[in-house]
Amino acid sequence: IFPALLVFVIPSVAFDYVNSGSLIPPKMIASSLFFYSNYMAAIFGERIPSMEHTWSLAVEEHGYIVLSLIMLVTVARRRGAVYFIWFLAVAAIINAGWQTYSLGGGYYEVFWRSDVRLASILISAAICIHVNNRPFITNPVVLFSIGVIGILLSVNPVPDIIKYSLGTLCFALVVNHAAYLPQAVRTFLSNKVLVIFGVCSYSLYLWQQPFYKGIHGWGSRPFMLI
Repeated sequence: IFPALLVFVIPSVAFDYVNSGSLIPPKMIASSLFFYSNYMAAIFGERIPSMEHTWSLAVEEHGYIVLSLIMLVTVARRRGAVYFIWFLAVAAIINAGWQTYSLGGGYYEVFWRSDVRLASILISAAICIHVNNRPFITNPVVLFSIGVIGILLSVNPVPDIIKYSLGTLCFALVVNHAAYLPQAVRTFLSNKVLVIFGVCSYSLYLWQQPFYKGIHGWGSRPFMLI
């Protein structure tokens, strides 16, 4: 994670300095490098446009840490790990509802926080452990249908708390049962071009933000898609 992140952050800081004549605050650089930029944005409203996307990288890293700690604590009782992961996932979803509907928090204040968004990683981790022991679903048509439902639950009009609970659950079920998807779907996903994009996905994720923030006007959306 770190080498590619450094290769992105250092030129970004230099470019911002050359372009604006001012240095990005060191605390914001540190928040991107040490995975707490999501809380700088959610709690303090402090974001650097060229690096604000590292909020999701922070959530991912926090997920790795939490899951590693759970494995250490439950090493003697593996079944206990599954229950604990499910408990934390449900707690994160409840936390999302509380912060959204009781505290009136918006998307950035609520769903950029690891104590909320970790639900997505935890749900998939719990299902992964289950599937390794015994798959839930082996019917290809059912799995494909669940994937379609997951896509429909992820469009903008759907409330965020539904997207990142039921929507996530659908995707997690499909990803962890990918071996049982219809053959045509598995063949499509195994296409060499898609595999290359998958291998490069972390680099693409890091470098898309400057282009996203720097391109405006006619034709910007098609260019960004490319």
